[in-house]
Amino acid sequence: MLIRKTNPVGVDLHIDRLQELLYDRVTKKWGTPEAPINWDCYPRVYRNQVEDGYTAEHYLGNDEYKETYLDDSKDMVSFFGTSTTANYRTGVSTSIHLVVFANLQRFGDSQLVRNDESFRAFFIDLIGDGVFGLELTDISTGIAAALKEYPGKRRDALLDTADMSPRHVFRLDFDLMYDASIIC
Repeated sequence: MLIRKTNPVGVDLHIDRLQELLYDRVTKKWGTPEAPINWDCYPRVYRNQVEDGYTAEHYLGNDEYKETYLDDSKDMVSFFGTSTTANYRTGVSTSIHLVVFANLQRFGDSQLVRNDESFRAFFIDLIGDGVFGLELTDISTGIAAALKEYPGKRRDALLDTADMSPRHVFRLDFDLMYDASIIC
């Protein structure tokens, strides 16, 4: 399910456009009307403090949040995060990241072949440099690297299973230059 922010502005406007592109292309490549992809595709989420560290959570409304990590009932879960600072010297510059949890069996994995590289390459080729003002800066795999801003027991509980076949987790980091005055 494509879960979008209502009335995105600023950095959320750019993330919304990228999120819509990703959802469209991934569902066209691997989904069918008979077998749609069971994907929770979240917009920018929040780095919320919990009792033992931090977690990535989507704001539902009415002061309610939902954690956005690996869900075994889904083919894929993804979310965007942002750095806690933005540079305003020459327009607005900030860092954003996309974290993807996937069950590779749904995306062409088999007992004999683990297609994690080709799966990541699809996202890298799709986004590349320059799409919506984004510049790809880093690619990370493994739960500790993918969730480096979200330390704590919730992340640590995923260390042994989140990147073991058939599951895969990766993160793409970007720099984004944008005009904060554009609101639609």
